[in-house]
Amino acid sequence: MDSANQPLSKAQAIKQGKAKALSNMETTSNAKQHMVTDRDGETIVLSQDSMPELPVVHLKGCRQCTVDIPSGTKVVKVLVEGCLEVRLKLSKCTIATSILEVWRSDDCSVSIDCDVGTLQADLCKSLSLEYSKKSQLGSLVQAGMSDLKVSFLDTPQEGFTTGLEQLRAQHPDQTINDDTDQFITRVLDGKVTTERILRLSNDFPTTQREKDIFDEEARRKAEAIEAMAERMLGVGDDSDKLKEESAKQREQQEKDADVGPEARAGYRKKLGNEAFKKGDFTQAAVHYTEAILIWDKEPALFSNRAQCFLKLGQAAKALEDADRCISLDPSFVKGHFRRGIACIALDRFEEGAQAMAKVLEVEPSNQDAKASFQVAQIKAHRARQAQG
Repeated sequence: MDSANQPLSKAQAIKQGKAKALSNMETTSNAKQHMVTDRDGETIVLSQDSMPELPVVHLKGCRQCTVDIPSGTKVVKVLVEGCLEVRLKLSKCTIATSILEVWRSDDCSVSIDCDVGTLQADLCKSLSLEYSKKSQLGSLVQAGMSDLKVSFLDTPQEGFTTGLEQLRAQHPDQTINDDTDQFITRVLDGKVTTERILRLSNDFPTTQREKDIFDEEARRKAEAIEAMAERMLGVGDDSDKLKEESAKQREQQEKDADVGPEARAGYRKKLGNEAFKKGDFTQAAVHYTEAILIWDKEPALFSNRAQCFLKLGQAAKALEDADRCISLDPSFVKGHFRRGIACIALDRFEEGAQAMAKVLEVEPSNQDAKASFQVAQIKAHRARQAQG
């Protein structure tokens, strides 16, 4: 078999996925907005040479326009906001993040002939989505939609119409909020399936079907723990304690309440910390990035991601994050330390020495800071001598 056609091993697939995630993260951080606003009755072709490098295409307030992102064009993300009777064509282009968002746009249509991993549609009336292939449907997430039509050119019989009216008819026993309740449509076991999205207490998004499977498995595990306790310890204090712990676990798993952005970011920060401890710095950086996108007010998130970038040999990005950390909290010692390390790696020795001096003002016994300060001073002195 040709090696190019051999299936990837699990390890190779994971490695490839992580590399893509990091690449997408870097692409997003360097992206530039390309606004197309208040156009009326025009045909617009967004070719690569008509936009900045790494563009986030944002159509806003356009009316009765045809917008084409042609084959071979690469963009970071596509956003459609407040448009009326706009026809968007995605003609074998590349969307780096695989994200398309459409909101508060009426009587619009999107022709999709490229990979769109997540299509978010919110608060629109009469939106038509035409996929060239059923396989191009990743995750279609909707909230507050009215008359959402989805069709597939290769399997026209599987097209459907959805929205608040249809969803309320399908779920008569549930209250559906027009603005906030989300539903996800995916292909499951070859069938196009729409399910309501639940938010667990740790902010993990799931559906009732997935939650039921998880809860059943958790119940079995809890019962097994109880049975083991009874067999090994008999009916006594320790057994009762184990049963109590099992009950607490089940109670926690049954929680399904929305939590604030700080808590959601905290959950992702925890995942990042766990990945970092395992030495998986790429995955840790991805988790910290997700946390920052939710809550960008915590200096530790930028400090932690800076450390990941240092481990990955990306000192310039580490310096950016360290500076952002310090801007949020000038007294955050790790921010200054990581700024110093990044500056030294970039041959900016004077700045590195200054950053380490700030660390030593607060932590005079910090041996790592002392050693780095001395290295930066020596190299700065040598650099000055070399210059003349």
